[in-house]
Amino acid sequence: MSQELVLKLMQTGQSDWLSWILFLVVITVMQFYASKLQAQLWINEIRKALSKLEEYMNDATTKFVKEASKYGRSEEEVKSLFQRIKGFFIIEPVTLDPFGAVKRLEHLIENSRNHLNSFMKEIAPNADEWKRSNLRDQLAGVLALDMIYRIVRHYFILGRKTQNLIYIAQIQMLLPEILRAAKAYWKAGEAFRKGIPIGDSIGPMVALKLMNNANPEEVAEEIVGAEVELKGRRVYVIKAKGPGSEVGRPGVAIERIVEGRNGDVSLIVMIDAAAKLEGEPTAEVVEGIGAAIGDPGPEKYRIEEVATKYNIPLYAIAIKEDPLDAITVMREEIAKSVDEVLKRIELAIESKTLPGDFVLVAGIGNTAGVGNILERDSAKSAEPLTDTVVDGWRSKVMEAAREGLIDNKLRDALLSTHVDEEAKNILDLIIEIREKTDISGGTKEKLLEELRERLREYSHKISKGVSNA
Repeated sequence: MSQELVLKLMQTGQSDWLSWILFLVVITVMQFYASKLQAQLWINEIRKALSKLEEYMNDATTKFVKEASKYGRSEEEVKSLFQRIKGFFIIEPVTLDPFGAVKRLEHLIENSRNHLNSFMKEIAPNADEWKRSNLRDQLAGVLALDMIYRIVRHYFILGRKTQNLIYIAQIQMLLPEILRAAKAYWKAGEAFRKGIPIGDSIGPMVALKLMNNANPEEVAEEIVGAEVELKGRRVYVIKAKGPGSEVGRPGVAIERIVEGRNGDVSLIVMIDAAAKLEGEPTAEVVEGIGAAIGDPGPEKYRIEEVATKYNIPLYAIAIKEDPLDAITVMREEIAKSVDEVLKRIELAIESKTLPGDFVLVAGIGNTAGVGNILERDSAKSAEPLTDTVVDGWRSKVMEAAREGLIDNKLRDALLSTHVDEEAKNILDLIIEIREKTDISGGTKEKLLEELRERLREYSHKISKGVSNA
């Protein structure tokens, strides 16, 4: 009995010793190879993300080439021209001597703008001015995706070559935010292609509603303005010229208006989208002091300089939104903030100025999809479409006619009737079906003809109702 017990104890001890030896071997191996194993896992994650980035970039490029080729160039010609602009960059001015740095930066930005505008005329010679600006910003999204892809690929290859955890870790840790930004740029292309408002269009949208039906005039490069009466004050409202994707030169416009009145401006109110922090509600309206403009420097500098020169108060109203919402299709809650912003403007003007004063209001931001004249459907007390941007609707109708989606007779009928939500939906559906590739030619044409007929009937019904009224 005692011999059996001794034997069992010896066997148990031997098993424990083997376990310890195996454990020590594993720990020793892990000390040498754990970092390489971790690096390989991260490299695999980056490889997958890189494939997704390439997918976004290729899809955005294909859509841009297809859209641009509708305006006077073949797809092959557009692809060839695109290769020239790919990798476009701007070299920042030297700031070792800061004197004049803003002027030099303004010069470079102006050169860049002129170069891209000239390039868009070359790539889409038959496009309207507003369409070229939309194509330009659609191209900007493609170039941003290309740059993101290049940077991630650079660190991926460098990390794989060197097995350096620092190179690999810094990209792997940023992957969720990189992919989120890339997806936003990818989605932005669709908004610019269709010419519909983006999150950054909230400033121009507020300005347009404040202008009401006043006839705008061009006051600076790609900036329009109109004077209205509000609470007994003369209020001059400016915004970028729509409905194309433009931000204009609001700094130049404000400077000209103030100098033209020899500083006789009681208040400058600026409305713009602002980046929200995580946890803050989207479309929260906040107020502050200063020049509310997301500008590299020159426009903001002009505004601050002229306001300081004449001691004019600068009041800012900001609409909080995610930075990525600013470049994608405007969310409903952001659009609904317009009325709240208008109330804040009225309160600011009433509390900070006197009747008879001259006030300058600037709606800052990209005016994509936001025209220059506001039309209210007076036949309806309800507001199914609230305020319709006439220029954007006309441009869409003209584009549909130019592409052969509707005939000239239907085009003229649509242009002569009130803009209506149902008419917009039908036209959008026609454009959407035209672009689908998974529908056979005969079926697609049949669907398009049915929708055209619905559009004819609807335009006839609306025009008849208007004439009877």
